[in-house]
Amino acid sequence: MGLHTGEAHVRRGDYVDHAPINRCARVKAAAHGGQVLLTKATHDLVEGRLGGGFGLMRLGEFRLRDLSEPELIYQLTHADLPPDFPPLNTIRAGNIPLQVTSFVGRSGELRAVAQALTTSRLVTLTGVAGVGKTRLSIEVGRRAAGEYPDGCWFCDLTPARDENAVLRIIAAVLGAAPRPGLSIATGITEYCQARQMLLVLDNCEQVLDPVVQITGTLLRECPGVRILATSREALDAEGEQIFTVGALPLDDSVRLFADRATAVQRAFRLDSANAQAAAEITRRLDGIPLAVELAAARTAALPATQVAALLNERFQLLTGGPRTSSARHQTLRAAIEWSYDLLTGQEQRIFDSLAVFAGSFGPDAVAAVTGAEAGAWSVLDTLAGLVAKSMLIPDQILGAEARYRLLETLREYGLEHLRQRGELDAVQRCHAHYYAAFAQQAGTALVGPEELSWRPRLRAEQDNLHAAVRWALGSDSPDDGASAVAIAASLAPYTLFDTAGGIASLVARTAERAQTSSLGERIDILGAAAFDAFQNRGDVQLAERLAHDALRDGVNRDHPGTDAYSALIMSQAFTGRHAEARATLREWTQSADRTGVSDFDRAVMLGNSVASSALTGDMEDARESADRALELARRIGNPSELAGAFWMGSLTRARDDPDEALAFAEQSIALTRAGASGATLGHVLPIRAQLRAQNGDTSGAVRDLREALTYSHDKGDKVMLMVAFDRGIKVFDALGLTEVVATLAGVVLRGPLAVLSILPSAERDDRAALLTRVQAVIGRSGYDQAMKRGAAMNDDEAVTYALDQLDAIGDSRP
Repeated sequence: MGLHTGEAHVRRGDYVDHAPINRCARVKAAAHGGQVLLTKATHDLVEGRLGGGFGLMRLGEFRLRDLSEPELIYQLTHADLPPDFPPLNTIRAGNIPLQVTSFVGRSGELRAVAQALTTSRLVTLTGVAGVGKTRLSIEVGRRAAGEYPDGCWFCDLTPARDENAVLRIIAAVLGAAPRPGLSIATGITEYCQARQMLLVLDNCEQVLDPVVQITGTLLRECPGVRILATSREALDAEGEQIFTVGALPLDDSVRLFADRATAVQRAFRLDSANAQAAAEITRRLDGIPLAVELAAARTAALPATQVAALLNERFQLLTGGPRTSSARHQTLRAAIEWSYDLLTGQEQRIFDSLAVFAGSFGPDAVAAVTGAEAGAWSVLDTLAGLVAKSMLIPDQILGAEARYRLLETLREYGLEHLRQRGELDAVQRCHAHYYAAFAQQAGTALVGPEELSWRPRLRAEQDNLHAAVRWALGSDSPDDGASAVAIAASLAPYTLFDTAGGIASLVARTAERAQTSSLGERIDILGAAAFDAFQNRGDVQLAERLAHDALRDGVNRDHPGTDAYSALIMSQAFTGRHAEARATLREWTQSADRTGVSDFDRAVMLGNSVASSALTGDMEDARESADRALELARRIGNPSELAGAFWMGSLTRARDDPDEALAFAEQSIALTRAGASGATLGHVLPIRAQLRAQNGDTSGAVRDLREALTYSHDKGDKVMLMVAFDRGIKVFDALGLTEVVATLAGVVLRGPLAVLSILPSAERDDRAALLTRVQAVIGRSGYDQAMKRGAAMNDDEAVTYALDQLDAIGDSRP
């Protein structure tokens, strides 16, 4: 039943004004069986006059079919009437815009924002331009419509530039015309005071102060009102809960791209031919939905692979959004310019300069590169302002230093500004100079007792170091090229412990320029390149050539050529030229004794002596060198050098003193787990695996060998990988898997890595006896077939095979 009260106009026995009757009919149509609904007009007439246990319950405002204005609806209540009914058969009040495209992803964000609105009456969605704040707020409002009796109301504040415009937009959306003599703000407040509604205020960043004023008033005086705002900068209002909208994850970004591409090109399908291009597009566009949608629109004329290839010109490519979109959402440039124009002059200048950084960066680097005159506090304030305005993203905290990063799209925008003003080279030069100084400081600290505090800093700055070297080498100025060489030379001595390979790639990039650099730079860079060629590539010939180039004009105290000599000694020893290796070792020792070298260099060279002696079977000399290396490492206090010394102690004791060898291995691994370089981890884990297998610790042996294989393979360290296979033979033998032993023997003795075996001579003899026994067990034919199978495997295949066997052990044994 529906009840409405209105004045009837009758002429000649018939109604001439059907509006009250129509309104009553619409109210009746909204009701369910047994439900009695009243309009506000009827409510006002009967309120306080009902008896007999009847009451009235306010349901809220609803839009009734064919009526232009919403109607406030009440329900008659009584003990004999059902208390609950389904939602009314009508349109709830509100104006949340209908969307013509699907909403992709963000399920977690939808739940989180909805939850935030239950605990805070003001929630602000912040985020970078184009990240999808507006679309998320609309979807939240659409899904929450049933929870607010008086509706969800969407106010687009994009056109507003002052308080009057903000208030007029909100008043117009709500239909809150003020009574004569009252301000617009008061009219809005009066309208909202008795209502329960969600107010969505979209695009607040350019009118923050007036938005804060009206939201403060509404929150204080209208208890049923909740506000969801979107802004590239937080409102900083009392009671505000800030929710940062991030980029879409890769999977959702690709799904968004495919959805929007299908909309403009019906034949588009995500398949093996374009999936990689779609992933590249979304990754390079930082998962920003607006950018992804604009890129997808281009598939109407271009294949996805070509769109990906054109992303270096993204601001020219990503234009032509839907005409129904706001002007600032029709091109990527316009979306970013909207935010950029809201920055102060200082913020704009520093933002543009940040574009030369790669990866993350800290405030000290920013101050040095931008030449901030007001000092560190000015830089911190500016960075905080850029973060607040969603133009800069807080990254990790490194020690006591905050770090930041730019989205790649914003970085390209800043670079464009620097090019237009002719400032790019000057800012890049400041960047290269800063990182040359950083590298010099880091290079010294990394080989000393402060290593653990510097390793995270080195990792954090890898991208910037590479960017600086890349730019400097591409510059026409010889001085800039010198900066690139200086960066590589400063860090080169740490190549030995750089398991990530970042320094090695810097060294490789500058090796050609180093040929004509100063003596010290050439020794350090080419020596490090030689060591990398041997250790990571297994290229003995290249290692020796680079080492000879490094040493061609001799060495000196500050640049003793330790890496170059190490590469020579190892290359010679591993290829059976043991006399040459011992002679090279003596040459370095005599030079070091004559000029004097650091304890760090002596400890490194003692490691070479251990390997060389072990390969020739002189385990007494090897053990003596390992003990001296441990003594030096303890004196130096460098954790990675100490981990290496414990590994050498374990290596030289593994055969004759397994208990002590295991204790040394445990100490080496513990240091690595605590943050020391993993350069020796792939060497010592297989030793511990072998010792554990011999002691009957099957599960421990399997874990260690699996980690050793995975670690060395992931690092691309071929020497480490060979150690894992070599020791793995003894592990699998202890486990009784003779066919696996024979297959890995093929990898070790006849495969591409055979030249890199560093198993001590006595243990090679043990291995030969072991394989003779295995051959007797499985027969000559089976043994030869297994050997042949192993010899034919490349690195990937051999690792996969070994890991599969370990997995099978794990499945079959407790």
